[in-house]
Amino acid sequence: PISFLASSYILKSGSLSGYKAFKNIVKGGTKGKIVGNAHLTNDKNDFPRYLEPSAGNGLLTIALPYHYTHVNELDDVRLANLKEQPFAKVSSWDALKPPAAYDRTFDGIVTNPPFGSLSQPELFGKFKIKRLEHAMALNALRCMKDDGKAAIIIGGHTTWDEHGRVTAGTNRIFLNYLYHFYNVEDIIPINGKKLYSRQGTSINTRLILIDGAKAVPDGAAPLKNKLHSTVVNTHEELWDRVQLQPTPEILTKINQNIARLRAKAILIKQKQYETSNII
Repeated sequence: PISFLASSYILKSGSLSGYKAFKNIVKGGTKGKIVGNAHLTNDKNDFPRYLEPSAGNGLLTIALPYHYTHVNELDDVRLANLKEQPFAKVSSWDALKPPAAYDRTFDGIVTNPPFGSLSQPELFGKFKIKRLEHAMALNALRCMKDDGKAAIIIGGHTTWDEHGRVTAGTNRIFLNYLYHFYNVEDIIPINGKKLYSRQGTSINTRLILIDGAKAVPDGAAPLKNKLHSTVVNTHEELWDRVQLQPTPEILTKINQNIARLRAKAILIKQKQYETSNII
């Protein structure tokens, strides 16, 4: 569910959902197979592009259409798994050093970089970044168009000092950079034990939602407020925070499913009534 919401957030308006796009490249119903390069498009000039720079097995791209999505991974086993899926491009470059050709190229970035410390701090302008996940996230953002969107999952919850400022240290520097250069829509603290344990760990995490770069860099991380200090404990709460709006197509499917379930329930009740009368 977290992956679905994160990747849905960056999905460009008017684009096919991952599910519908996948249906378009599969032939033969539920027993169908992916047909050659059917996932590729002939129109190279006017289509969205998405990037997952530390993709693992590709789970974070669940809502994105394969044929518009670029994935990158260094681990050989996971890289092989990605190559079994019809992504637009599968690569294996160092996520701390994205190709220069990717600069401001993608409409959406989604990433859950590995946690750790850098052997040497990396400078982003005047900001000295010491954490691996922070540096990987900022390098990923370099690949985003100025009007693109990004969803980033990193570990831990934000803490504040007695003055309501983000606690001094690596986290403050990272968040100050984000808020200075990007339109940070929300930073959602997620209860790891309740929502993240199925990913193989129960550490607390944050989902950072970014809606484009600032035309003029300005500002820093805001003081503590109720929104950013409210921990999300259920998937319903997370849905409300991400504020996704169901498309007309999804609403139609929901209403159709409800109608089918109601009809099925009526038939079951009729059969139960007929059976009870016979007995």
